[in-house]
Amino acid sequence: PKVGYFLPEGKPATVPENSALWDALELMDHGRLPAIPVVDREGRYRAFLSHNTFTENIIHKTDPHRKAIIPTSINLLIKTLRAQPLPKEMFEKANAAGISVLISPYDIASTIYLTLYSMPVSAMTTDDIQAVKADDLVRDILPAVQASPTRSLPVTDDEGHVIGTINERDLYKQPNLDIIMVDHNELSLAVEGMDQFHIIEIIDHHKLGNFPTHEPINFINRVVGSTATIVSCLYQEQKATLTPAIAGLLLSAIITDTLALQSPTTTDVDRNMAEYLSGLLNLEVSALAHDIFSHASKLNDLSIEKILSMDTKAYEEDGVTFTVSQIETGTSNELGGRVPELLDALAARCKNERHFFAALMVTDITALNSVLLVAGDPRFIAKIPFPKTGKDNVFLCKGIMSRKKQLLPLLLEQLKATLGVR
Repeated sequence: PKVGYFLPEGKPATVPENSALWDALELMDHGRLPAIPVVDREGRYRAFLSHNTFTENIIHKTDPHRKAIIPTSINLLIKTLRAQPLPKEMFEKANAAGISVLISPYDIASTIYLTLYSMPVSAMTTDDIQAVKADDLVRDILPAVQASPTRSLPVTDDEGHVIGTINERDLYKQPNLDIIMVDHNELSLAVEGMDQFHIIEIIDHHKLGNFPTHEPINFINRVVGSTATIVSCLYQEQKATLTPAIAGLLLSAIITDTLALQSPTTTDVDRNMAEYLSGLLNLEVSALAHDIFSHASKLNDLSIEKILSMDTKAYEEDGVTFTVSQIETGTSNELGGRVPELLDALAARCKNERHFFAALMVTDITALNSVLLVAGDPRFIAKIPFPKTGKDNVFLCKGIMSRKKQLLPLLLEQLKATLGVR
């Protein structure tokens, strides 16, 4: 999670650097704040005022063995003391003598006390505390928060304007961010730290592998070829307006997820929704599919790391883990001389991440076949029920286009056979 997810809503509490110390302490006391950011006229962070730094500095200022110098001003004194207006005669005498005279409504002790507190807040702050950014990760700033005397830090935007204060207590609260998980329902497939957010809904079409939640949530899981189909249905159910941009996005997603409605996972619901969306856009599904797949990723233009990470899923079954990546291409011939590099990268993934095997499924969207590259346990690889294309661990999977519905069940069956699991 990021720092910004834990910031309270509303305008942050800050104090201008030319304010009187008394005003700053009143603000801290009223808001029960252990510390407060000091800002310039534009709201940019300058320093941090805390009770700790105030105590250290005030002891120094009131040391009876040293001559005290109070860096204040007439304006701050007038405001802090709530000074009374001078009688005309006294004003004229003071003006003639070139001196400033203030009338305090308080007794001598209180007046001296408030005079001390009329110093500008900048005289009592520390600039040792560095601000953090809203996009900083909590794990990265936590040591600095814990090292701060007040267990808190100012938070700024990229221009240095203060947008809040984060303290250690805030980090134990639930982030102020609501999450809807789309096209997945397993934490292993989600972004890091997902379990720390407030998940309010899941929209998916994959097998269930979901986690327990603290409260009831909406869970929509339908047997269709694309989650975009479900989202489109929700638009219809809610009678929400589908703009051309959103309709085009959803139609493109359905086409790519179902491989132009040719994947075995495709249902009549997907086909009907694609027809409905194409009607809204006055487009032919086949024409849009041709445009999309004619611009499919060229393997020769991608790095090995990019090929393996574009669409990869990690699984855990029967006590072992494995990954299956998939990429679509216009022709599997694009693999060419990159097979050794890809197999080496898959083997490195197995070793570094301790997987039982790692696979790459290269789907040819024109021939409606796939080529499977596998690295990992030799016993498992020997059981893969597809013909090899050569000496390497590269298999031709005729008619196999769906990782979820076609390939994965076969791999799981061979995995159980390898492990001796029934």
